[in-house]
Amino acid sequence: MNSREVIERTINFQNPDRLAMDYFLGDHCHSDICCATVESPDAFRSRRIESNLELWEDEWNNTWARVATDQTTKGEIYKGAIENWQQLDTYVFPELANAKLYENVKKVFSKSQDKYNLGFLPGFCFSVARKLRKLDNFLMDIKLETENVTELMRRIEALLADMMTQYADAGADGILFPEDWGTQERLFISPHDWQEIFKPSFERLCATARQHNLTVWMHSCGYTYEIIPHLIEVGIKVLQFDQPELLGIERLGKDFGGKVTFWSPCDIQKILPTGNMQLIEDSVRRMVQYLAINGGGLIAKSYGRSFEDLQSIGVKPKCNEFAYQCFIKYSRNVFANN
Repeated sequence: MNSREVIERTINFQNPDRLAMDYFLGDHCHSDICCATVESPDAFRSRRIESNLELWEDEWNNTWARVATDQTTKGEIYKGAIENWQQLDTYVFPELANAKLYENVKKVFSKSQDKYNLGFLPGFCFSVARKLRKLDNFLMDIKLETENVTELMRRIEALLADMMTQYADAGADGILFPEDWGTQERLFISPHDWQEIFKPSFERLCATARQHNLTVWMHSCGYTYEIIPHLIEVGIKVLQFDQPELLGIERLGKDFGGKVTFWSPCDIQKILPTGNMQLIEDSVRRMVQYLAINGGGLIAKSYGRSFEDLQSIGVKPKCNEFAYQCFIKYSRNVFANN
């Protein structure tokens, strides 16, 4: 059973012969997944230092910033490209659906035909819009500028749909998008507003993916429990959560086990950074016990794909490797009879 078959069987609950993996281990990366992304020539341009900040522009014309001495963070939006709604009519979206940008994606996928190929989107509508408007502004826009929000999302949705077409033509099996929806305690907006304003867009984009035989994978940080049933309903097949303990491993398994697959590391806030091997082993054991059920349901992963990624969250390589060994240990019985 090759990597693609392991992933397909995992997300369709069809009894793979082992636990699916996406794990960086220092000397090699044990992964059943190949990710590729469109690289715009206009991304990461005009890097400069101003005072104590490193600044740069992205392909959307957003300005990013991070503390110049801190190379472990990816930065955050310093100034959105659409500072006021009068700019919406003249705003020009980046050409991220240009077929020429997907030539390298096609090459990457053609070399990994035994793996499950994922094309990377910049987000669904919320992730893109909250950068264009800057998060604090956009959260207020949802209540105060509904018509403008709807129009902006319509245009973003059209671009994302065109990107899906290009990824499908390049050989993708699925698409992955990052969209952080929660704080450590709750959603950014009310569950009602999420259903009214954002769920229809999720439904349309997931339908577009299905038309191209693409599965949909979503990364989201924070507490998102209230919308998980809706994410499953619209057709998202895989949820990438870095903090399964925040949401409750047992509760995730009880409420959603067998309905969606979780692509997760051992919890990167409550567990891995402690360095406590007993806590790590217990958390991984419960992940396998409660999530790897009904013939699938769990893809084990590390946080990131480099020592720098681990360092950015205060995790020692030995703890990352120990978690990997625990995933192997506790998954053996689950897949022994497959």
